[in-house]
Amino acid sequence: MAVSIGKIAVGGTGASVDYYVNQVASDRHDYYAGHGEAPGTWRGGFASSLGLSGEVAAEAMRAVLDGADPATGERLKPQANRAVAGWDVTFSPPKSISALWALAPEDVRQQVREAQAAAVDAGLRYLTDEACVARLGRDGVDRQDGSQLGFLRCDFTHRCSREGDPQLHTHGVIANILQAPDGRRAALDGGLIYQHAKASDGIYQSALRAELTARLGVEWTRRDEQWEVDGIPPGLCREWSKRRSQIEEALAARGLDAASGRAA
Repeated sequence: MAVSIGKIAVGGTGASVDYYVNQVASDRHDYYAGHGEAPGTWRGGFASSLGLSGEVAAEAMRAVLDGADPATGERLKPQANRAVAGWDVTFSPPKSISALWALAPEDVRQQVREAQAAAVDAGLRYLTDEACVARLGRDGVDRQDGSQLGFLRCDFTHRCSREGDPQLHTHGVIANILQAPDGRRAALDGGLIYQHAKASDGIYQSALRAELTARLGVEWTRRDEQWEVDGIPPGLCREWSKRRSQIEEALAARGLDAASGRAA
């Protein structure tokens, strides 16, 4: 799948609030110094209702993931999140699209970036419609639709993998808070995000192909059970997939199924 989901923990190490905030701070500094990744942007009605728009600042992101209003410091909902601060929903196109982006002149690169943004919006719009449910009341039994304002979200589009290969991908960071139609706020039902991930993946990939065909006349070929840009050499995609090669080697060493996303 092109969509992966990771929990952002309230404390501890690894995929924690501190990790994400530090990444935001360093990426912004590096980008304006002439390298690194571009700053994130706030998206959606919930962010707008809190006065959050445009570029994501590290201190504002920390406040949101800690469950506080960045402007006032007040709690965004009555009960603090004890374990999960949010989710990182990452949308990664097939490698041939990243290769097209990396090799193309700037006007084509811009079209690829805009196509990626539109496809991510389509995937997250589906999740907003189907998986945006607040858990209110004792044990979360009072389930309320939170799609009116939607997720409290910011997006970060990155250009490279951890091995430095071209890999255009977008992190949609969703805070663990929703607002019900009556104004009450609570944690969201994160399980629904996982349940609807496969459908969101299909919508994202279909939208991305449609956008690139409409914008650039891209044609497609089926390879390794996914659609790739016709004309991008498979060998180049393999050469620029060092991270995937490392994962496949680790899977083989452990006797695990290379086709299993969970094992990978």
